[in-house]
Amino acid sequence: MMVTTTLETEVEHRGQIKLTGKHQQIVDTMLRHINQHYMEPNLSVETLVDITGLSTNYVRRVFKAATSQSFSEYTARLRFQKVKELLTETDLPAVRIGERVGFINSSYFYVSFKKFTGKTPDLYRKHNKKATN
Repeated sequence: MMVTTTLETEVEHRGQIKLTGKHQQIVDTMLRHINQHYMEPNLSVETLVDITGLSTNYVRRVFKAATSQSFSEYTARLRFQKVKELLTETDLPAVRIGERVGFINSSYFYVSFKKFTGKTPDLYRKHNKKATN
């Protein structure tokens, strides 16, 4: 028989999580960590498991209940937002920008960015580059 933590006993029967103050503290910790480490290619749910001490499935459920997004969706949105900022504010090559935000495979970065924005990084930059004085 597996012993559960107090937090895990707050899970409703249908698998839904009541976001209590304890849950919000956990989510705040996870979000703070993601926002500080989004550029690390090895950032994963397992990283959040390590910092919270909770199970993988529980971390996934709490995160999704709080953000309405999976960890992967949230991290991808954050990374692509940073990419868009860097594309419009710097002259760094797109491949370097991808590396800066945690994409180690340039082909995957280009395909994912196009899927997310509908444009290649270079086309996005061309259409959205901020004017320099």
